[in-house]
Amino acid sequence: MKKILYFSALSFMFYSCISAQKIYDENMSVQYTRMPLTPLKTNERVFFPKATIAYEEAIKQQQQLEAQQHNKAIAEWKIQCNKIESEYQAAWKVYQSYIEKGKYMDPPVKQPCPPEPVANQTYIARVYTPTEITTRLEIDGFNKALAADSNIRVEVILLGFQYNKPTLKITEKSIKQKDGSVTKVPYYQYEIQNKHPMSLKVIGIDNTVVFEDNLTEFNTFRTATTDLFESQAALDVYWNANQNKFLGDLDQTTTNQNLTTINIMLNDKYGYSPRTYNVDVFSVKEKKHGYDDFERAFIAAKDGYRRLNSGDDTYKESLGKAIKEWETAVQQADVNNRKARINANVASVAYLNLAEAYMWMGEYNKAYTALDQVNLIGKGKYEREASSIKSFMDDYKKREEANQ
Repeated sequence: MKKILYFSALSFMFYSCISAQKIYDENMSVQYTRMPLTPLKTNERVFFPKATIAYEEAIKQQQQLEAQQHNKAIAEWKIQCNKIESEYQAAWKVYQSYIEKGKYMDPPVKQPCPPEPVANQTYIARVYTPTEITTRLEIDGFNKALAADSNIRVEVILLGFQYNKPTLKITEKSIKQKDGSVTKVPYYQYEIQNKHPMSLKVIGIDNTVVFEDNLTEFNTFRTATTDLFESQAALDVYWNANQNKFLGDLDQTTTNQNLTTINIMLNDKYGYSPRTYNVDVFSVKEKKHGYDDFERAFIAAKDGYRRLNSGDDTYKESLGKAIKEWETAVQQADVNNRKARINANVASVAYLNLAEAYMWMGEYNKAYTALDQVNLIGKGKYEREASSIKSFMDDYKKREEANQ
């Protein structure tokens, strides 16, 4: 059973009184390397990250179009203002000529120039640089290559941040007044539906596509909200002044969340990820019945788990001694007799110990059998512990088999 494991630390010990026996456990943190579910075929653990900003040209065209429209509006505005000025100057000359001839007429009134057109304030999706994206891509156990060459390639295709027009949401809160009465007060905020679609592609060293997915979860709108305001007017003042910053931050946050999800996916499939697993080693103390066998197993098991950092099979001897003690104990079980030395609770923790030990010994069938016995005994909290062990073992075993 090939594994990379390191013992890190002991955490805590606690006692729980069950009948006359005191069952306690010591929690030991074991560092191990989680193997990939679908290991990549490669001589060296190196990959080349690539980011394709698929929407960049569309954003440039949009910006150019808006700039052209704004420039046109400015030109038309200047023409209009010049016309107003010209008409005023012409009218003023007429007025002066009348005055010079001793005639009277009302002086001309200069019409105001309309406000200068303002550039479109609508937020446009940020165009990320490829480096901003590739620096975020990580596969545990792999180094990054500077060029594609014959390396594994991981490509993320970004389609651009998108959002819908904000919608008003009114929330009522109950506010207690000084006289004890309760008043419902409305608060106002905007909800913004947003997303940043992305897709992912992994290409092997033989130039074949290993994985390709449009990542449909990124194509589903998520809801973001502004802070609450006491009036819609106050909300609108805030939004008019801060919408571009709000949407810019939301763009960055959504993009970062997507890249985090992609990294989790890549490491689940291909990474050699450092992980910590907590092993609970149970033992029993009680004056009436002797539990020297459990104490011997307890010491041997802890020694075995400590030896996991040795990188070889030296830990198996210690775990083997512990297993022998627990196997002998469960043969004496009388789960229907609360006063028995190996009653239902003691048998349950013995089987949990066996399941953990057999799992790290690579004897999965025996580990599963021990967990089945816990469930047959039917002590709820130990069944929950068994379920947790089984979930871990299912995944661990599947990954080990995939890497054989």
